[in-house]
Amino acid sequence: MPSSTLSCNRIISGFARNGHLENAKSLFDAMFDRDVVSWNSILGAYSRHGATSEAREVFGKMPATDGFSWSSMLSAFAHTASRDEVGELFDKLPVRELISWTSMLHSCARDGRLEEMQAVFWRFPCWDVICWNEVITACAREGHLSDALVAFNQMPGRSSVTWNLLLQAFCRASQPDGQVEEARRVFDAMLHRNTVSWNSMVAGYVRAGRVAEAKLLFDAMPDTAKRDVVSWNTMLPAFTVTEDAAVLELVEECFRRMPFTSQASWNAMLHAYACGGVTQRAEQLFERMPEKDSASWSALASARLLSGKCQSAASVVGLMDLDGCKPDAVSYISALEACGMASDLAQGRILHAEIVAADDPALQDGGKVATALVSMYSRCAALGEAVAAFDGMSSKNLVSWTAMVAALAQNGFSSLARLAFWRMELNGFTPDSISFISILSACNHAGSVELGWSHFVSMVGDYGIQPGLDHYACVVDLLGRAGNLEDAHELMDAMPFIPGPDSRTSLLSACRGLPVSKVPEFVPHEQELDGGEDVLFVGILAAAG
Repeated sequence: MPSSTLSCNRIISGFARNGHLENAKSLFDAMFDRDVVSWNSILGAYSRHGATSEAREVFGKMPATDGFSWSSMLSAFAHTASRDEVGELFDKLPVRELISWTSMLHSCARDGRLEEMQAVFWRFPCWDVICWNEVITACAREGHLSDALVAFNQMPGRSSVTWNLLLQAFCRASQPDGQVEEARRVFDAMLHRNTVSWNSMVAGYVRAGRVAEAKLLFDAMPDTAKRDVVSWNTMLPAFTVTEDAAVLELVEECFRRMPFTSQASWNAMLHAYACGGVTQRAEQLFERMPEKDSASWSALASARLLSGKCQSAASVVGLMDLDGCKPDAVSYISALEACGMASDLAQGRILHAEIVAADDPALQDGGKVATALVSMYSRCAALGEAVAAFDGMSSKNLVSWTAMVAALAQNGFSSLARLAFWRMELNGFTPDSISFISILSACNHAGSVELGWSHFVSMVGDYGIQPGLDHYACVVDLLGRAGNLEDAHELMDAMPFIPGPDSRTSLLSACRGLPVSKVPEFVPHEQELDGGEDVLFVGILAAAG
């Protein structure tokens, strides 16, 4: 061990900078003579890495503290502690330096308390570019792009980091296509663009589905902003969600041209093959991969799932475990979906038991795995176990409630599905378009025409949700089953898009049992039908005699 306290302090700081907290703590514990710098070094190490409980313990044992000690402790609290704890510590500070104010600002921003954050900001004795950037980041994260832009325009001086933060805010907006033009205006106004700027703008176009513009910008990247692995990995997903063979060739060309590849590059290529429906190529690429992580295995499961190999997809979790790769939430969700599609209840129960035995908090992240369990049990007609999985959730969100409504509707418990939908709203969750598909399906199964129509109208009138093709098809089927052929036909005519085969089939099914003379003229004739619809048409004629 180094003999001098100064040397030990420097080594502790070096360990901390490189994330080796255990080594830093071991050296600190072995020191015979610690000064205030020693204590601050280990405290700062824990603070920077978000180890709040360890930082709290060190702070409590310190024989003497200074301004750095208090600032480090506040910084640790700002990342993980409660609002009250941060406020209480801030009030106790003997001296409030700029870094202390910035930590308080970060605490407010972390919890989305924008009004409180702005109040703290205007109390600052002075501002630097870091605190301005914190405000812009917080406003952007909460979707307040106009406030982010106001803060940007009020800044007395802006760094390249500031410009990139604003650019990324617009590129990552919840409505990307509506904000990508504003992002481009910011990009064009930048005096100095670096690789991060170019990558962000390319990613913005990709996210908005404007692949051609993303490719043009990617090809136009200058030598001063050299393409890095992030640049290439940003472009690959632009072509992944496709079944077009020509586009798939473009993906392969892009992958071959990459001067260097990362794990993300291989995973993106694997995902491209999965979306393209070329499972054999996906399997071959998977075997060639130098390393495989949980995302690789999940992509392989998706490839098998999309090709209809449900049981093979469900087995991926077991295979990755044998390969020494710990299954994560995404892996289990993919496997559970495969079990549901294959109606493999036995395998689904095995996966459920593994999830419980793992006792891993990450598998309960946002309730996604529990929601997948609800859907799996529902598809396997094990409604009791679906309800048990739902009731066992520590916290429920809109997705989990929607899954429960769908489970009840799919298993014929329409009245309970409507009750669950009502309880979902009472618990403060606003239905989305998927929620409405579930409740419309429940009304359809129950033959509740008035209630179904009420929900359909409510989508636009009360929630501002524009019905999609699936919503229209569900209501057409509801009206047709009730014998309201005229209303069903009028709704089909009112669709803002061409009616899909589901709607036409529903209208045809509603005519089953009617005499030929009673079949309305607006029902599609045999020559207008395709696929299985003509078989149904012939069946209707046969039933009508």
